[in-house]
Amino acid sequence: MKPSGVLLFVVSVFLLLLAISLYFPKEGIQLTKSLKLRFFSPVDILPENNETYADIGEIIRMQELLNDTIIEEFSESMSCGNEMKAIS
Repeated sequence: MKPSGVLLFVVSVFLLLLAISLYFPKEGIQLTKSLKLRFFSPVDILPENNETYADIGEIIRMQELLNDTIIEEFSESMSCGNEMKAIS
């Protein structure tokens, strides 16, 4: 079989299944007492959009404190260096 024939067959099967799933009852068809035939719905397949975000406020505050401390220490060391140059 040619690749175009295989593609046509696969697309045809998907379209046929899509058409059947649109008219299929939502609760499915009971074949026996223990066997029920039903199609998956998009809700069954796709995950729910329950995004939860972590609170990173404490991390940001700690980073800002660290940055401020480093800047203060650097400016103090620079000012001490200038005083040393002025003394000599």
